[in-house]
Amino acid sequence: MERTEIRSLIRSVLADELGQHQAKTSPTSASTQEMVRQEKVRITNDQELAAFVKRIATASRDEQTRADMAAGRHAFKLDKGTSQMHDAQRSPAESSRADRVTGFDKGFINERQIDALNDDIEVVLINKAVRFTPLAKDKLRQRGIRIERKAS
Repeated sequence: MERTEIRSLIRSVLADELGQHQAKTSPTSASTQEMVRQEKVRITNDQELAAFVKRIATASRDEQTRADMAAGRHAFKLDKGTSQMHDAQRSPAESSRADRVTGFDKGFINERQIDALNDDIEVVLINKAVRFTPLAKDKLRQRGIRIERKAS
């Protein structure tokens, strides 16, 4: 068996298992209660806007991610916790680190979602409710992206 066949087999098994897990843990069916991934976005200048547009263009290459965004299962929310005055007080190192961090709040994260991340992402912040598929963890390791749990 070739690697691509093995990966395809693993993907199909994971899709079946994840579907069964969601049906067991949810009192309603998975189709009526969809998981929404909400991503905070900080845009305070033209460079951040351009970076966000580039990230959306890259993410929309994946059909599933594009469908999730169109259906509202992948939503964006402006990060209002950071003011422009606060940004001006940050050191260049802190500012550049914030641009290289993304996060997930809940759900199962698969390799397509990891592929859709910006190339400059170095850290993924997650809550307790986040789980990664084995292929997603492999992608993170290949890209050198660290996983950090958010303080609860």
